[in-house]
Amino acid sequence: MPVTDPPALVDLLIPCVDVSAGRSTEATGVPGVRDPWDPVELVGHYADGGVRRVLLDVVDTWERVEDAARVVAGAAARVDVLVSLHDGRVPSAEGCARLLDAGAASVAVSTSAVADPRTVEDAATRFGPERLVGVVNARYRRGGGDGWTVYVDGGDEATGIDAVSFGRTLRDLGCGAVMANCADREGTGRGFDHALTRALVEATGLPVIASGGSRTVEDLRRGITEGGASYVLANRMLHSGSVAVADVRLDRSPGGA
Repeated sequence: MPVTDPPALVDLLIPCVDVSAGRSTEATGVPGVRDPWDPVELVGHYADGGVRRVLLDVVDTWERVEDAARVVAGAAARVDVLVSLHDGRVPSAEGCARLLDAGAASVAVSTSAVADPRTVEDAATRFGPERLVGVVNARYRRGGGDGWTVYVDGGDEATGIDAVSFGRTLRDLGCGAVMANCADREGTGRGFDHALTRALVEATGLPVIASGGSRTVEDLRRGITEGGASYVLANRMLHSGSVAVADVRLDRSPGGA
């Protein structure tokens, strides 16, 4: 049998681009991007560096779905696009179809999985588990010594639901992958919460995307080796220009070999 090389770290990297009204919510500091507010140009820059997947986190409501669809279509010409709209809400299977028809590889769901799980289940049945990614936005309970609680509405509203249990719910609703996002680590540069990532890997048996807190290439690598993630998300560290995709591409061994 042919021997295949293990994936490089850049193959497992998912840059996140925050979008509103068809534009990035903050100007990127990535050198060489002509329009720092253009999310499609930024995605093209990432693709040129070897990135295969991108998350478009669209903060708009579904009334602006056409703006989101245009960005998705432009980005999907270069990479596989995971898209979240309005804090992971999906109003209907037909709404999900609009983003998939625009070129999205998959749609992220979080708030709707709590507020309207039947719609999530209907979308998974209609389009298949590979087209839905369930997002676990988690915050620590009692200072971090007693697990995690799920938050929705962009991480603002506590649900009282245990994060690991919610991961199983997302799997049972038909999601084909899960994102483990520690909202308490977002923007901190403290690295991923490996315990949360691994707990969701073990509980769901699905591919898990580590999210929340990365600052360095080493943080990304540890998300794979210590957290057991299948993919790692990076937002501010890349968007600001402090770390280049080229730096990630130079790391050839996410497994530490």
